[in-house]
Amino acid sequence: MEIFLNIINKEPPGDVDEFLDEEMPVFQYCLESLSRFIDGEIILYFSSSKRIVLDIFYDFSVCFEEIVESVVLAKRSTVDAGESIWFFEQGSDFCMDYRVKNDIVHIAFKKGEDVGFPNSEMEDFSVEVDRSEYIEEWTKVFESIAALFEDKLDKKLDEMPF
Repeated sequence: MEIFLNIINKEPPGDVDEFLDEEMPVFQYCLESLSRFIDGEIILYFSSSKRIVLDIFYDFSVCFEEIVESVVLAKRSTVDAGESIWFFEQGSDFCMDYRVKNDIVHIAFKKGEDVGFPNSEMEDFSVEVDRSEYIEEWTKVFESIAALFEDKLDKKLDEMPF
């Protein structure tokens, strides 16, 4: 498993979004603020025929807490435990089921009826990923996003969400 972060810079609007909730957790607040400066996607790559593409704002941002919970579960548990993350925004309509058992994370990708491009091209699939690799790959993504915060927002994060 590898996770790639594909970022496209854009010209930010001059004004700050006054409707952003400063009470949300710092990482999420920075992520929402970052949407003024970039577009992008996160690609979970398992093989040439098995990948999941997450829009950084419509998928990752919306399901942020569930993704963090999956990493926390992988870090803390070796028992048979897991959940589903349903990506439902802007034509996504797909589900990523994950189960942590011993040193393996079982991941299943399941499309919904209204799944849009690019995930509509994928067939439903299941893979097994080493637990430490799952944690390491997501950690790299969060660290890369934190580096973007520092570069674009001049905001340094003291800690990761997991």
